[in-house]
Amino acid sequence: MGCAGSKDNVRESQSDTVLLRRRFLNTCAPSVRLTERVLLDFHLVMADPDGVQAMLEFTASEMSDENMLFWKAVQEFKLLGGPPEQPSPRKSLLPVLDSINVDKAKLQEEADKIINTFLTPDAETPVNISSAHAKMFKKKPAPGVYEYSLNMFDPVEIAVYKDLKNDTFRRFRLSDMAEALVRSKPLLACNDPSEAFSNSKVQEELQKLMRAASKIGNCDRMTAYMVQKTEMFSVCSTNLGNGVLRMPLGKGLAGTCARRGVDVIVNDVDDCAEFDKSVDKETGYTTKSIMCVVIKRNNSVQAVIQLLNKLGNDGSEFTQEEADLIRDKVGPPLLNLFEDVALQNVE
Repeated sequence: MGCAGSKDNVRESQSDTVLLRRRFLNTCAPSVRLTERVLLDFHLVMADPDGVQAMLEFTASEMSDENMLFWKAVQEFKLLGGPPEQPSPRKSLLPVLDSINVDKAKLQEEADKIINTFLTPDAETPVNISSAHAKMFKKKPAPGVYEYSLNMFDPVEIAVYKDLKNDTFRRFRLSDMAEALVRSKPLLACNDPSEAFSNSKVQEELQKLMRAASKIGNCDRMTAYMVQKTEMFSVCSTNLGNGVLRMPLGKGLAGTCARRGVDVIVNDVDDCAEFDKSVDKETGYTTKSIMCVVIKRNNSVQAVIQLLNKLGNDGSEFTQEEADLIRDKVGPPLLNLFEDVALQNVE
């Protein structure tokens, strides 16, 4: 997906995108329910803090929130091992977490709370589990009864997660809470929008925004990435043509920027141990300096704009001031455009 260069003003792009968004929302509100015309993605909702909160409120309104409360408690329990590498489990088999460096007393204390609250026969808020899973936690916590680890609840968690998807989420999708969620975060209804970004009108808008970012950062090459689930993919690049580059969160400096949620500025990649040289080897391009600007909405990372090789006189460097300016000027219209793409099939 290529981006050409010119001196278009970022305000023009902001205006065009905002007008498109207002026109769409005016058309769809209040008589048309978006949840009847788009499909919320369960995994995206469960990986988003606002999505989890909406699910909690919905299940509480049905007086059936035990599964959501258990699932949330297990996610917090696993954080005792440090921040997860991925936002949410996507596969049926969960990764094995390292319990070696976890405070054993704290691990046991929090595990016992979960067992007593959700899993024992006389639990305060019992979850609906199979007899096989019930046998695993039929005893009250006591010395020697359980082997404690960060993955000890995985079998029940997997079953509960599937039940939430196949039962609870089907009802949630038709609720007013889901309607409010999809209006505030349309990207949660967009499972894989990568092909939609090849649309010529979408590319025109992206090109305007990338030219504005390039003018601020004064770079040789740049790529805009959209963060989706556990990966990120390019939506516009000055050097990829119509190709789409995908990478997992945490890979390379752009992936590190997305995973950590902070800007990355490296003005000499030879001094950076985290710089991944494999892309340069594949493309024949030589990266000397790099700036990755994180774009967030509601404290959630949505995009990364990557700029390569600062231009100008010898000694020119990327700066935090440039990163902040790109985020302030280009970030909002870029995210609006992402959401317009997510809702393109609703119009």
